[in-house]
Amino acid sequence: SGDAPISHDGLESIPETERRHLRHEELYICSGGVNFPMLLRRVRDTLLEVALSIGANALVDEQYRMRLANETARTGSKYVTVIYYSASAIQATGRDPHMPVALKKAVSIPGLMVILQHDD
Repeated sequence: SGDAPISHDGLESIPETERRHLRHEELYICSGGVNFPMLLRRVRDTLLEVALSIGANALVDEQYRMRLANETARTGSKYVTVIYYSASAIQATGRDPHMPVALKKAVSIPGLMVILQHDD
């Protein structure tokens, strides 16, 4: 997503509420291709569920990294993909957009992605 955390426009914290920093890492083994935007949405949804469970209703200061675990992990059309996602959970006056920030930067590996394994 970039070097600095990013927030969606229109999300402001309700005064006197706490920001709670959250992070999550997930590993996917995929075949056929890698749809990074879809995987990012899955990881962000997990963080938002955690935020909701602690009384927050939105994520701000979002940042993520995606990578193939290493070049030798790619055998045939199988890809080991790790996604790191961090954000701050807040009680916001606006509605969470349920979408990762800077999604246009997430470049996929073409092909029909099949998730063979998922570890979180």
